[in-house]
Parts: sequence; C-alpha cells; structure tokens
Amino acid sequence: MTKRPYIPFKTRLAATLCHMLRPDENGKLVPVIDFVSAKAMTEDQVLSKFNFDHDPIPKHRDGPDTHWNLVPRPIPEHRI
Repeated sequence: MTKRPYIPFKTRLAATLCHMLRPDENGKLVPVIDFVSAKAMTEDQVLSKFNFDHDPIPKHRDGPDTHWNLVPRPIPEHRI
C-alpha cells in the first residue's frame, strides 16, 4: 500500500474555509466562496478573504487566542 502524500496545513485551512456555509437572503445555506470562484483562487487568496474573530470572549475582554475562541469570518462580516 502506498502512503498518501502529505497535505500542507495551508492547503487544509484554505479547503476548510472554502466549505464554510452562511445563510443567504432566503435563509438557505450557501458557501461563503462559491466553487467556481474558489477554484480560480490560490490558497493565499482564499485566506486573505477571512479574519479570525474572538468569540465568545471578545479580545477587549481578554479573550484568548485559542482555537475554541477564534471564529473565521469573512472580512466584511468581521468589520460589522
């Protein structure tokens, strides 16, 4: 049996973000980045579309930079 090649962390993170869903104006869950757009983007371009928000404990309330307190959000949503 042949060992699978290693998938870099950046590739796995970009893939995860490409599969994030958000409700559209009708409440239907749709990808944050549609398939056609995602396919045309590099990993760095995908990653550049997101910020990590401190939630549920905001940074200004000493929210930690830990996996359980960081939520990926599209940049326009994070600004709101």
